[in-house]
Amino acid sequence: MTQSQIFLLLGALSITNALKIAMISDLHVNPWYDPNVGNISFCASPKDRVAPYPAEPDVYAPLGRLGCDPPIELTRRFLNRIAEHNSDIDILVIPGDFVRHSICEELNEDDDPSLYELIKDIHIQFGQMFNEYFPDKIILPTLGNNDYKYHYEPPFGDTKDDFLELLYT
Repeated sequence: MTQSQIFLLLGALSITNALKIAMISDLHVNPWYDPNVGNISFCASPKDRVAPYPAEPDVYAPLGRLGCDPPIELTRRFLNRIAEHNSDIDILVIPGDFVRHSICEELNEDDDPSLYELIKDIHIQFGQMFNEYFPDKIILPTLGNNDYKYHYEPPFGDTKDDFLELLYT
């Protein structure tokens, strides 16, 4: 569907009846979330450190912890709850930041191909979840500053075609 077709559809829908629009923002899923690791380590085992972790809590927190980006399970439950209790949503707007803070790299860092693959995997998981929980809804996602290979940088160079193909398939 082209942008013009989307706007025509939205215009037609708004004339015939009111639209119900929902917005979800800044999900920041943490693929490394560890329910046994506290927020002093951002709830993940740091990739450049090994156990033991400093002053970790005694509380097991499988659905997230204050001060940490959430695990995928919390996001699944959140989307499921929205879908169950708001079946009359017409449009779901998602203005980006699907990926945990600090996964995307800075331009001046050495590349870690595994991080880019992880970012792509998170986008694939979100696409699957949106199709599962909102199969008949118009979904308008955008990408945030944490959703690309490089922080605050849109895809370019060798990764541009690869990343855009991921998004449009």
